[in-house]
Amino acid sequence: MADQKDWLGVVRNTLLTRAADHLQHQSQKQLDQDGREVKADDSNQRYDHNDLTEVNFFLAHNLTVLKQEVNNLKLQITETHKELMHAKSHTDQLEMEAQDRHEDPDRIETQKKIHKLQRALTAAQQGEQLEKAAREDLEK
Repeated sequence: MADQKDWLGVVRNTLLTRAADHLQHQSQKQLDQDGREVKADDSNQRYDHNDLTEVNFFLAHNLTVLKQEVNNLKLQITETHKELMHAKSHTDQLEMEAQDRHEDPDRIETQKKIHKLQRALTAAQQGEQLEKAAREDLEK
């Protein structure tokens, strides 16, 4: 049992790491060609240690590249999410400012109309009081 664990540790820590390092320097075209060659082989053929090691290198490299791509995509998603949240916050702020700008002229215009009407009402009330006083004076 200990021998099996030791062997798995060597494979995981040494062979796969070396395989990944070796395969990272191959182009995608080379890797694809190697994969096609493996697929084209007769499935009844027995593979020797070197062939199986190459397959492991190929798989290890692809896994390493995929892991890097996944990590890069995760970073891009995180950055895009941050940018989206910032843009949404900025948009909300601009909408509030625009709403305030639209409300202010209306409010100011409405206040002007109210003041004008209040002055007119006051003037009319004063005029009514003057007329009433003048009628009372005439009636006396």
